[in-house]
Amino acid sequence: MGLVVHGLLVITNPEGYVRFAEKALLPFYRQIGLFLTEPNPRASGIVMLILELTLAY
Repeated sequence: MGLVVHGLLVITNPEGYVRFAEKALLPFYRQIGLFLTEPNPRASGIVMLILELTLAY
């Protein structure tokens, strides 16, 4: 499931990771999320995809 969701998001809309980080309720999480996703949203999505696949096994 993570492969499909993150895979499609990385291909079709990598900026979605930045928008998701912008909506974090806690300012601390918002800052960290934006720090990690803004420079390269596609790379962040790929890293998240790999982490989810690793944790699933």
